[in-house]
Amino acid sequence: MAYGQSMTSLVGSVLSYVTPEKEVSDHAKTVQNIFNNYTAGQEFFDLVYAWFENYDQHIQYLRNKSFYTDVKFIIQLAAESLKTSEDLHLFPQRVDTYLYMFHRINEYIASQGRPIDQMNEFRKILLERLGSEFKSSEGANPNFCIKEREMMKKIDVKQHLSAFTDINCIQTLMNFFAMCKLAFQSSQIVEETNCLQWKDALTTTKQWKISLQDFVSQYTQYKESFTQFPFDASAFVYLIRVMYPSKSKHPISFEIFRDTLTKLKLDYQAFFSEYCVLFGENVKQTFYEYDYIDTLLVVLRSLNNDDLFGTYLQTYALNTNFNKFWGLVLHFSQNHDLSDQMQHALAPILKAQAEKMSLPMFNDCCQMTKNTVQKIRPQNRARTARVLQILFYAFLHKKIYFEQNFHPLDEGLAKELLSLLLELSWPLDAQNPFCLFVIEHLIFTLYDHTKDKFQKLKRLFQRLNQLNEKICTNNKPVKFIQDCWLNDYVCDTPCDWLKLNRDDYQNLCEIHQNNGWSLYVWSKFVYSSVSNVDINFSNEILVQLNQWIVEVRHDKYQDNDPLTTIFVNSVFECVIFKHSKSLLSLPDIQSMIRYILHARDAKSRWINKEKIDEFVETVQRSIRDVLLLESEPICLFLFFMFYNHERLPSKSKFCLVFLGRITGIEQCNCSSNYSLKLFLRKTIHIGGNCFRTCNDCLSFLGTCVIYHQLIQPSVVHYFLPFIDLKAVFNTVDLSQYKFPITKSHINAIMGAHNPDNINISEVEPIEKIFDRLVQQVNIWLNWFEKFADIFLYIIEWLKNYKMEKADDLYREIYRIRNDSAMTLRNMKTVIQDILKVFEYFNHLPRLCDLFNCTQSFEVIDPGTLSNPDQQKPFIEETKQFRPDDTFKLNPNTETDRLHRIDDRRHVRWSLVCEQYPFHVTIEYQVNGLLNEVYILHSQTYTYPAEGVLRGEFKTQRGGHLRMIIKNLTRQLQYTVWFEVKSNALSRCHLFNGIFNIHYQKHFNSSNTVIKKNDLSKTMDQVFLFIDNLLDGSISLAEMDELRMVFHDKNINVREEVQKLFASQPITSNILLPATTVTSTTNNISRNEKIEQVDKWLQTYQYYSHVNIIINCVQKFNIISTVTNDHSMDHLQGLTIDINRSLKEISHTYNDVYRRFQKLTGEHLQLIKTMVACPNVVEMMKNSKLYSPDGLRRFQALRDTLTTQFQLQERNNMILNSWIITFTLCEPFVHNARDLEEFVDNLAHLRKIDDNSCEHIKSRR
Repeated sequence: MAYGQSMTSLVGSVLSYVTPEKEVSDHAKTVQNIFNNYTAGQEFFDLVYAWFENYDQHIQYLRNKSFYTDVKFIIQLAAESLKTSEDLHLFPQRVDTYLYMFHRINEYIASQGRPIDQMNEFRKILLERLGSEFKSSEGANPNFCIKEREMMKKIDVKQHLSAFTDINCIQTLMNFFAMCKLAFQSSQIVEETNCLQWKDALTTTKQWKISLQDFVSQYTQYKESFTQFPFDASAFVYLIRVMYPSKSKHPISFEIFRDTLTKLKLDYQAFFSEYCVLFGENVKQTFYEYDYIDTLLVVLRSLNNDDLFGTYLQTYALNTNFNKFWGLVLHFSQNHDLSDQMQHALAPILKAQAEKMSLPMFNDCCQMTKNTVQKIRPQNRARTARVLQILFYAFLHKKIYFEQNFHPLDEGLAKELLSLLLELSWPLDAQNPFCLFVIEHLIFTLYDHTKDKFQKLKRLFQRLNQLNEKICTNNKPVKFIQDCWLNDYVCDTPCDWLKLNRDDYQNLCEIHQNNGWSLYVWSKFVYSSVSNVDINFSNEILVQLNQWIVEVRHDKYQDNDPLTTIFVNSVFECVIFKHSKSLLSLPDIQSMIRYILHARDAKSRWINKEKIDEFVETVQRSIRDVLLLESEPICLFLFFMFYNHERLPSKSKFCLVFLGRITGIEQCNCSSNYSLKLFLRKTIHIGGNCFRTCNDCLSFLGTCVIYHQLIQPSVVHYFLPFIDLKAVFNTVDLSQYKFPITKSHINAIMGAHNPDNINISEVEPIEKIFDRLVQQVNIWLNWFEKFADIFLYIIEWLKNYKMEKADDLYREIYRIRNDSAMTLRNMKTVIQDILKVFEYFNHLPRLCDLFNCTQSFEVIDPGTLSNPDQQKPFIEETKQFRPDDTFKLNPNTETDRLHRIDDRRHVRWSLVCEQYPFHVTIEYQVNGLLNEVYILHSQTYTYPAEGVLRGEFKTQRGGHLRMIIKNLTRQLQYTVWFEVKSNALSRCHLFNGIFNIHYQKHFNSSNTVIKKNDLSKTMDQVFLFIDNLLDGSISLAEMDELRMVFHDKNINVREEVQKLFASQPITSNILLPATTVTSTTNNISRNEKIEQVDKWLQTYQYYSHVNIIINCVQKFNIISTVTNDHSMDHLQGLTIDINRSLKEISHTYNDVYRRFQKLTGEHLQLIKTMVACPNVVEMMKNSKLYSPDGLRRFQALRDTLTTQFQLQERNNMILNSWIITFTLCEPFVHNARDLEEFVDNLAHLRKIDDNSCEHIKSRR
């Protein structure tokens, strides 16, 4: 009843307060009934909600006649109800209803567009009431009763936070906390995607007039109210930002930080993660002192979060200049312990900062460091030095490698920086790239204008001496010094050593002071210099270096001379020891050898005793092998080259590549011994330019190389006194020093007296015995090599005809020419075995002549100019058919061309150069023989060389034809055209045919092994047959056996006859018929004999081809039927009288010779080819290419295609083949009046050979 009376009086007062513009509606007055009861919570909310729903309908019915008055009435009633004491106990459960009412009234006011002042008062009372309730309940209230999501969205509690623009007292803070609590609850009920955060609530307040401590104190008192919505780090950072702006005098102290974070129970790492942005802004405004930053870094370090620590350092660096940042580093090192954490965090920052650092800035930082060195804590000095080395690295690396105008540091600045590091107790770390970089650029790689490598080295020694105690003594140089640091010091070639005079070298020897780093640098310096020795000139370099140590007077070993010992040892290991398997090729370097042996005996720590012992043992063993004729020149260099090719000089790499490409062997993963043997086996056949390129490779070319090299002064004589000559010769059969005994027919073929036996008398000094043995062995070797060249092909021929043991003999004689592992004793044994076989062959000289193998090398034409009219056709032919056989020659340059030549070749070379002057040298380099080069032609042409320079030669051994042309002008570019034709040495087809006939008569089975004496008897019969053939006494019946030889082979009869006559002994007396003997001298007699026999055999050759010629004429209708020619009637019935002798054939069958004498063997071969390929002739006939119009069309097509295919090798070859076919077919397409005209047409063809016929066969 009291509550009802109270509400009635309240309504009355409200009605009297509201000055009605219009009277309050009755329906509006009914709201008082809701406040007359004690309902609360959801029930009270439902009553209010229902009332507003009814009122909405009421105002629509009244059409807003008293709406404005009603709203003011409702506001005032709600506000007054909050003031009455009777309602206080109900308020906590009516909070959501009041907020709903506020929402609805706001809607009414918005719909009217007229503000109502009482609304702000209502909100103020409501907020104060909430704050009072929050405080009185110790944060337990207020709370929402309703849980409807949509209704909570309508109420929009967050809008009331905007009312707190100014928090100036604790009570206002309570009001704020109460509203925050309700806002958090609302956000949770609504389930917003971005839930309300404390920072969102705080940002609505524009001005804070309470302290941070007051805020935190009040929050911690009521923190249980916010258990589900705790105050977070981002909100705390926001409060710091607004309560301690950078414009204030002092930042918040870390004592307050720690106390506040503890009270708020905030995670330190979470807070500092949020605080970093504010920290950067304050740094930019210079808000912090170094002490404050130091404390902050210490706190951050205690969190053990490297990323967070680094982030703050990075933030500080980005928001201030580098001098201040470096000042912070130095300040910190003075007052706090540096740590690995800070050192690692500084590294990327210093690298980044160095990108923007200028040289003055860098100098300022160094000066700052120098001024504070003494203030830095002792325990921080080493770490500060490491940080400083990072700075040095970052700055210098950028300047040196990315700025074009920056040179390496000069010695003065480098010394200052190094002194600064050392004053900080700089700890060297060989695993640290920053440390290594700083060492390189402060000690080794400095700016030095001098080009004298030894002066640079001298200054480096001086710098290292100054650092001996602080760096060099306690650090092993091998761990620090990199090879690339010494690039500016290393000599380009060992020849640079020769420029170092005695005084300068002595100065170096005195200045190093046994500094470990200096001696290490010297060892690397020397090793790098001598390891670059060009293998081509290693012997020359060794002689010069040996002379140099004598001239500087350091050729005698001394314990206190480590530089010379290191030098000599490097030369030994890099050059001398590589020859340890072919040591006998080393020059006379006794001073150096003596020095290294004395160093070994003195047990110097700078030499490798095991290698020297191995070297000495190898030397002595090699000398014994030479004396015993067992020297095997296995080249250790090649083994080294094969497995270490990456370290080879360019020329030696060329050798390896050359060998590898030809042999098909590259680096092998199998057994090294097997690899080497396989490599040797496959390369011994090659020889040639490769071996001439590299001296050490020459040991591949046979045993003769070692003995040839020993003719020159060598290191061998130094070791000879240590050899027990008597003990050596007591181990061998002395008969091996006797030269093999040869028969007269062998001597006649060799054309020289046999060498003397080797004299090994022990009464003379060993040096004299050794030199004489070498000279005599070289004579033997020359004889053996000539023997192998002459008889290799003979043995191969005997092998092909299955003579017993010929396979073994061929393999062994081939080894004499090519196998480096074959000793002199082996050679002698093989040659003795062959000589025993040749005892059975009485006709061996004739056989050698017929096989064209009596001379190893024969120059037929050294080089002569042809007629001028041949030059232009040669150039045109080269352009058309051999476009690759030309090259350009630049002014004042020399160019060469190398052409590989196989064994047993007849070589013809041609060359044209239209311009002049020029010098040309043509030489032939023989495979397998040391420096055996034949200069065929060498001449300077100072006038136009009109014509083609041509030459030819024959060789038993393969090799390389080398054309060297030098342009002697300084302005003009020359063009050179050339041609190299290489054909197999001609063989006597008649002899082969005759021998095969007799061989097949006596030895039927192809697998039968033939005895030496049986084969010798067969050859006796063959040469008897040949002699009868040459004197004409052989019957035509016997000649019939040779008919297929004449028919199937493209035989040049005259050449065959000349070979048969040339093979006869001079004492041979072949009689001619009386009617033909007219010569008065032996030469004339022999020429006439050749002419006569040539006519006999040509007549027989024409006779053997009569049928094929008749067949050809008839098949292609060559003779016109219009002429009614009967010239072939006699030939068709031609038969031969087999009872006649060969000498009678030219008289009996003279008509055959007369008709066909214009035809050569090539023409006869062409006729046979055309008969076998008739379709080619028919195709040419049908194309009508030989008519005037056809010739014009063919010429036009040829010119077009020649131009089109100029750079297309395959198409150009096809075109050339068609052109040749067109030319060869012409006599077989045209009609002839008679047989004589056909023969004339055929004889007019030029350049017919076996290859020409192949073009016809390819068209079948």
